[in-house]
Amino acid sequence: MNWLRAKARVTRWTEQFTIICDQMGNTIRFFRYREKEWLNRATRRDAQSDGHRAYAYMQADMWAFLAQRAETKFGVNAV
Repeated sequence: MNWLRAKARVTRWTEQFTIICDQMGNTIRFFRYREKEWLNRATRRDAQSDGHRAYAYMQADMWAFLAQRAETKFGVNAV
């Protein structure tokens, strides 16, 4: 009986580990997506002021920092 409980526990832990690794990768991909989104806003050719461009670059830099920090902390590279 103890062996069955231990096996079930290992199976649950393995499943949870897989789910958490996927979620970490999703987090990094989301940060990279937001970075690209703000870079696109910064480089658009339509009418926007220098202040708008500066703010967009600042936001892109923030998302890049978050992605880099998450990659470092998680030890994962999301593609």
